[in-house]
Amino acid sequence: ILRALPPLFDWQTLDSSLAPSAIFLDANNLYTFNSSNNSIYVFHIGSKKGEKLSIASSGVSTLRSFVGKSDAEFIFYDDIGNLASLDLKSQKIIRKETDSSLKDRILTAYANKIYSLNLINNQIYKHNKTLTGFSKGDGWLKEDAISASDAVSMSIDSNIWILKKNGEILKLFKGKREAFTLAIDPALKSPIKINAEADEKFLYILDAGIFGTGTSRFIAINKNSGEAAEKQYNFPELTNLLDFAIAEKNLYLLNGSIIYEVKLDDIATK
Repeated sequence: ILRALPPLFDWQTLDSSLAPSAIFLDANNLYTFNSSNNSIYVFHIGSKKGEKLSIASSGVSTLRSFVGKSDAEFIFYDDIGNLASLDLKSQKIIRKETDSSLKDRILTAYANKIYSLNLINNQIYKHNKTLTGFSKGDGWLKEDAISASDAVSMSIDSNIWILKKNGEILKLFKGKREAFTLAIDPALKSPIKINAEADEKFLYILDAGIFGTGTSRFIAINKNSGEAAEKQYNFPELTNLLDFAIAEKNLYLLNGSIIYEVKLDDIATK
């Protein structure tokens, strides 16, 4: 149980109106964005300084979420279901063609492709990179394997992992569902994000808990056994957890507008 964590950085010192919903890590820098005006902000972990970047936006609607990285570009999803990319060298955000709207989907990037989970028809689509954006997408699931209308997050390693609102985790491989049983006590209360890429052995889960009960936590789950690691990190004073990023033994939490850093011990399963 971790209490009295010192804030690492408050994004609102750069913009008092900023209400970040996500953070993403690249080259020892943390980034976020302002949906009201598509501004991009960076926090340099080494120098512990933040700044607003001089970024021009063209033909892009309101940024809604961060999808992932494709080559050197950061990919975003906007509020009308289009993709946009940020190139830090050109300092521009431009629209990426997709041939169809990706609205009402959960998206993630993997191996320079975009994968989208359609919450209505329970299909996953693989969108290959094109000269001007990404393809319309081919159906990836080979069977009616899932019910994902209540999915909240998706992440990919060699498998596709889907985290559902009720705490269930779906494991998919080559278009088919595989057996995976989650063994965790207490059960997940309000899971908001899964990360399968950061570690070969573990899934990382952020559970926002139940508001006012001090049940927010960060958990590592063994990808093979489904068992939780012996140590779970509980944050009873962080009541507005929105996102996390992880690099080796450093965990960065976004709680409201504030970033917190947690040094992770060696994680061992039971």
